[in-house]
Amino acid sequence: MPTPPDAGALSRRVLDPAGRPVPQAEFTVTGTAGRQVVGGWTDRLRVLRHDCARGENRLAVSAGGCAPHRAAAAVAPDTLTALGDMTLR
Repeated sequence: MPTPPDAGALSRRVLDPAGRPVPQAEFTVTGTAGRQVVGGWTDRLRVLRHDCARGENRLAVSAGGCAPHRAAAAVAPDTLTALGDMTLR
């Protein structure tokens, strides 16, 4: 899937403490200006993937009964930044 001009994409799989993929984990991506640029839920494969602005972004993920998880991600233009698995606690 192509990304908008001068943008990139983030991808991450979300797991529960037992290592199982989490359905409908909520996520937000905040850009360098500190404003939310995108939000949503993990897809049917328990993966979040969304286009976002290039540069430094902050990702926050939460799901019922688990502590929120936050991470930084540097996104390059026209590139998928795959952050790997994230285990919620």
